[in-house]
Amino acid sequence: MAGEHLMSAQRNERTAAKLATGARPVFVKILAAIGLLFLVAPILGILSRVHWLSLWSQLADPAVRDALILSAWTSAATTIIAVVVGVPLALLLARGHGWTAGFARAFVVLPLVLPPVVSGVALLALLGRTGLIGSRIDTWFGFTIPFTQVAVVVAQLFVALPFLVITVEGALRTKGRHLEQAARTLGASESRIMWSVTI
Repeated sequence: MAGEHLMSAQRNERTAAKLATGARPVFVKILAAIGLLFLVAPILGILSRVHWLSLWSQLADPAVRDALILSAWTSAATTIIAVVVGVPLALLLARGHGWTAGFARAFVVLPLVLPPVVSGVALLALLGRTGLIGSRIDTWFGFTIPFTQVAVVVAQLFVALPFLVITVEGALRTKGRHLEQAARTLGASESRIMWSVTI
């Protein structure tokens, strides 16, 4: 009798463990593995082409070093700009209502669905030497944006900003507004709420 109770308790523990870990059907795991392989395989393909024995000597090459420094600098600049302008945009989208928020959200998502060539043409039509804004920059300041480090940052920002905005907006929506409302009833200013509670 005691043995049956022990076996029943163990079964219950195993069932609870499966529920806690969110056990999924086998076909879901297989499809997830295929999806992960689709993302990992190209990286493995790149790594298979690396000449590991001469890697350090190649990294010491001045041209490679300059390229790495340029990539790091433009990525850092893009990240800083994306955070500075993307978090406020995500905050407005998460707390906004009506057609204006939906309209803005559609433009935020648009770069994610545009083919890379179309994105490049759009940026060139805006910032190129004969572009909508680029022609005025060239006329007024004698500065052209294409093929410069500024162009790299702009292109990276156009691609990366939607990911940041959507991620932060989703986090703000799931977080809810009860803590903000509690802070507001305690007399906190809107800026204090934003910095101390929301962010």
